[in-house]
Amino acid sequence: MNESFKRVVIVDDDAGEAEECARWIKEHFGDALTTELHPSPVAARRTLRARRPEDILCFVVDLNFWGLSETEGLELVREVWREAPAIVWSRWGDSRVEQQALEAGAVAFVQKGEPGGQTKLLTRLEELRDTRASGYDWGIERVNPKYYDMLQAGVDVMDWVAQENPTGLRLLELGTGTGTQAAQLISRLIKKGIALDYLGVDRDGAMLKGARRKFDALAAKAGANGVRDLATTELREWDAALLLSKPLRPCHAVLANLFFHYLTAEETRRFLSWTFGRLTEGGHLVVGDRFVAEHQEWENRYERAREERDKNLGWARRWCFYLQPDTMGQRPVRLSTLQKWCQDAGFCDLTTIWTWHYYSVFVARRIGRL
Repeated sequence: MNESFKRVVIVDDDAGEAEECARWIKEHFGDALTTELHPSPVAARRTLRARRPEDILCFVVDLNFWGLSETEGLELVREVWREAPAIVWSRWGDSRVEQQALEAGAVAFVQKGEPGGQTKLLTRLEELRDTRASGYDWGIERVNPKYYDMLQAGVDVMDWVAQENPTGLRLLELGTGTGTQAAQLISRLIKKGIALDYLGVDRDGAMLKGARRKFDALAAKAGANGVRDLATTELREWDAALLLSKPLRPCHAVLANLFFHYLTAEETRRFLSWTFGRLTEGGHLVVGDRFVAEHQEWENRYERAREERDKNLGWARRWCFYLQPDTMGQRPVRLSTLQKWCQDAGFCDLTTIWTWHYYSVFVARRIGRL
């Protein structure tokens, strides 16, 4: 589902200790966080330049690197993305070194081997995960200035679908995230007195906490204004495999915003068929996502920039990063490809209602039975 702020970058020249740290994170967080290991700050910098700030939860950085003095390795890593917090994780050090690390921008200092060190590290990661998830909306807007326009396009369609179901709209949202789009829809339907039966699904529990706060705030506001809140909201922390196994009742619409580009082609096709089966007759699938360009222009610019490493072409690397398949777990396809897969699953009346650069929103409808 939502993949932002999931990656912990571990920079340590001791492979055994780096792998041990990664194992702790895996055992504690499961699939909620992933790890990326680098043996030195220089090696990390080469890879991190292709990352987006919102892909990284934090850095976990050792201090003891050959040829570098104390916090110099930390400073080299943080030069790439200063927005991402860093935890210093070192076997040696005292209060003076800890103070230097904090002054260099670290948010915490954990000494390897100290009693309770593992718990301290994992607790700090929990806190960072909750904090950065709450700031997701701000971060994604920096990457896509039209993010809220994109959400609004989906809400407009949902509003129209709700008019077709005045007795109540049953909606399933895939990849709820922090619930921004659902909150916009709930607010609009409250004003119109239309009931909403909403189920939001995401694999990231920290994101769902943000969604719950938004929904509770809307309910409280409606109550304070003497308006009856007709929205029933349910949130579930499910991954894709678990969701597919659930026998959900049919709904009038399925909303998938920034969801499909994290799936493989096979997973996407399976999800589209599953979604078709979850919709009532005449139900709608609304997809908002990023796509690969329909032509080769951007891809060619990206390859040229990567080969020449020209500063003047650096913008091409950043802009085309989203268009490259299987990067940081993203597998975007062409818009026409995803729409063709929708048709193969049984959907019809496909209409693209909004587009900006590599982002598009389209609607597909279920008519007939499988």
